[in-house]
Amino acid sequence: MKKLLLIAFCCSLFCVSLVNAKTETQKDIELKARIDKSIKPLSVKTAVIPFSASIDEDLLTVNFSTGLGSTTIKIEDSYGVVVFENTLDIQGDYTLPISLAGMEDGTYLIEVSTSSKMWYGEFDK
Repeated sequence: MKKLLLIAFCCSLFCVSLVNAKTETQKDIELKARIDKSIKPLSVKTAVIPFSASIDEDLLTVNFSTGLGSTTIKIEDSYGVVVFENTLDIQGDYTLPISLAGMEDGTYLIEVSTSSKMWYGEFDK
């Protein structure tokens, strides 16, 4: 009985580690605050970025950790053409998966903005 419980415990730890592990192709996107002259620069530079973004092949994932209210997520290609734009009311923890299937390989810019702040980051597909 003890062996069975030990085996079940080890299997559950292994399964949990698989769920939380990143795939080898997943890359975090470095995000920065965009300085806007209408916002005090110090408040933008010292603010914690309330979300993260990562890309795994044809899937871009934006994970929000706090409510931001009305938030626009925009993706532009290297020519400045908007290839994705969506405005959501973010009220708490939220994950937004964005399919990049069908988009050409290249460098893209993601912008996440609210009425008072904007963040951006570049990524390669």
